[in-house]
This record gives sequence, C-alpha cells and structure tokens, in this order.
Amino acid sequence: MKKILPLLVGICLLLLPSLIFAEIAESPSVPKKIGVLELENKTRFPLIGSPGADAIMVYLLQAKSCDVIEREYLNQAFIQDGLNPKGVMDPASVSSVGMKLGLDYILMGSIVSAQAQTTPAHWQQVRMGNMMVPQWVQGYSSSSAKFEVMMVDVKTSQIVWHGNYTGYSRTANVLDALKDGGHETVHRMYNFIPLQGLVTKVENAKVSINLGKINGIAPKDTFILKSSNSAKTDNKKSIKLKVVEVSDSSCIAELKDDTTIVAIGNTVIKSF
Repeated sequence: MKKILPLLVGICLLLLPSLIFAEIAESPSVPKKIGVLELENKTRFPLIGSPGADAIMVYLLQAKSCDVIEREYLNQAFIQDGLNPKGVMDPASVSSVGMKLGLDYILMGSIVSAQAQTTPAHWQQVRMGNMMVPQWVQGYSSSSAKFEVMMVDVKTSQIVWHGNYTGYSRTANVLDALKDGGHETVHRMYNFIPLQGLVTKVENAKVSINLGKINGIAPKDTFILKSSNSAKTDNKKSIKLKVVEVSDSSCIAELKDDTTIVAIGNTVIKSF
C-alpha cells in the first residue's frame, strides 16, 4: 500500500494539467460587462442622445460578445452618486460607479453633429448639341450623425479606446443615421470585447470550437485564429475558419490552409 500511494499521487499530478486544460477548453471565455451611458446631444435635433446610445447597445447585444447592463439600472447608480448619467464625465467618477456594479467597461460620449436633407424630384434643362432639352432628376434624401465616444476601463480608470464615426442613411430621418453610427461604433470597439472561443478538437480540415447557437453562431460565420502554438503563423495573413456546422453549444469550422497551425486550446475570435 505504501508503494502504491506515491504512484497514485504521481499519476494524479501528471493528469492534473490535462484535466485543468480540458475544463478550460470546454468553457467559453467569460464575457466582459459593459454599460452604455446616454450620449450628449450637441446637435439641433432634439432628443437623439438616448437613441444614439440605444443604437450602440442594440449592436453590442447582437454581437453577443459582452454582457450589456440595462441603462435604467446604470442611470440609477450614477444618480445615487450625485452624477448626471449623460455625456462625457471624469473617468475616475465613472469607474467608481462601474466598480460598484461589477462592470469592466463604460462607454460614454456625444452626438457632435447631425444633418438631414431632401432634394425633391425635378426637371432641369441640359444641353444636347445646340439644343437645351428637359431632363428628369430623381429626388434624393440623406441624413448623417457623427458619434464621438470613448470607453473607460473601470478597473484602471483609463480611457482605453476613443473613436468617432459618422453614420449615414439614404433617408431624411436622423434616427436611421444613428443606427448606422451605432453599428460602426461597435465594429470599431469590437477588438476590446470580441466573442472569443477555444479550439476543442482538430480533425483533418475540421476544427471544433466551443461556441454555438446560444452564442449567436450560424453557418458561414467566420473566425480568426488569435493564438497558435505554431511558428508557421508568423508574418502571415490572418488565419480564417469558416463555420459549416452548428449545434447549441459548439460549432465546426473549416480551415482550408495547413491544419498543423491549429491546435486544441488555441483561441479564435468571431469576425464582426
């Protein structure tokens, strides 16, 4: 018995890293928690700061890469600390509230400009040779809204991302331009809150990933290989994997390139 006990302990110690690794490989990364404050409205259009923030939240939720706190709950926390939950604030004050709510990031900013115009359809005279002839010109509508936002890391009170983008629409409704601005804002900040998964199996050109329908994965989605144990990925373009099969909690993606660059435990990021 005395000889067997050390042997069993040794076996357990050898197996422990594999067991820990298996557990990690089966569990998707914990999503970051983020709050989105109402944007300050610096335009002539009334009441578009809140819809601007709503547009950002909609696309954050669709990305399924982070947990988004309800803004009403976020607002109450700021008001309780004597702060107006709107626009750009001192990062230290923002972090103080965010820490109480267990957040990782808080997004704040402004709608700095917006426009809407409509050109009605009309006839105009154009020259053809020596003659002036009437030509029908189609009407045209457009709108735009410029976002300027920044993301505060709650733990460090630092602004870790700052960006601006002008949303556009082929309608005269500024709310449509806000939707485009919200989408592109999330696209730009996605590097900080990507949907990440782990490779759990590699078989020929098929790569199993621990993200599925519950994570918003669908056939034809693509992943980019973030980490690899192979030096073959050095100085090369991004390695992409295309989803071909999806179950509730996992998916299978195809890798057309050399499969030896992918190994169990590698991190992949869903393309936005």
